[in-house]
Amino acid sequence: FQENMARELKRELSKITQTFTSQVHSLEEKISQLVSEKELIYGELKSTQAKVQDEASHRQSLEAEVLRLKRSKTDNCVEESKTLCGMVRSGSGLGSEAFMHKSGNLKETLASQRGTISKIFEEVGLPNVLALLKSEELEVQIHAVKVVANLAAEDINQEKIVEEGGLDALLSLLETSENTTIHRATAGAIANLAMNVSNQALIMNKGGARLLANIASKTDDPQTMRMVAGAIANLCGNEKWHAMLKQDGGIKALLGMFQTGHTDVIAQIARGLANFAKCES
Repeated sequence: FQENMARELKRELSKITQTFTSQVHSLEEKISQLVSEKELIYGELKSTQAKVQDEASHRQSLEAEVLRLKRSKTDNCVEESKTLCGMVRSGSGLGSEAFMHKSGNLKETLASQRGTISKIFEEVGLPNVLALLKSEELEVQIHAVKVVANLAAEDINQEKIVEEGGLDALLSLLETSENTTIHRATAGAIANLAMNVSNQALIMNKGGARLLANIASKTDDPQTMRMVAGAIANLCGNEKWHAMLKQDGGIKALLGMFQTGHTDVIAQIARGLANFAKCES
């Protein structure tokens, strides 16, 4: 009886030993797999860190280049608001004309400004210029917005700006920035883009009229109001968006800016009302 019991216990012990050994092997395999995964994740992390560092270095070099080009302009900009004024177009909705070319000296300034903008565009490239709109340096961000606004004054650049996400970036700036210069330049860029029918649809559907109206209600800067009024005036030229313009506060904002008494602002308000009134409805 004792011998049978001993054999039975031996068999049980053998089974337990085999099970334990199997579990140990299984755990060893899992540990090995986890170690391999850890090494793989670590390698990917190092690679990602390297890419982030490269992108940060590239961005810093772009920002430095923009600042260098900005300093090289010296007296080209004369007066920022006048220069930007000349680069933003207006029209009766679907047409186009010069926005405010008032003198030969201003035209010379605009030509010089366009040369500088073209140089930046060629050396830096549109995607990189748009990336600078998100810069943490306010001066770089302001200059990038001005570059985009001036590029948007040319029909050939508008489609590229929209395709590369420029419109979304501009609307985001209009919503989040507290800087008056950025508001002014951004509204000017949107005014230029609003000369295009397909862009009008994007601007309206992305809440552009509401954002423009919001800026109009917050600013007391006549030049910013002029840009906002110009953008709304261009949108007023398309009867399709009249209901949404009223709903989003665009028409109310346009009329509200009349109280500034500023001639250029009133001129844009009048143009917007003319666009609005010419539509049969």
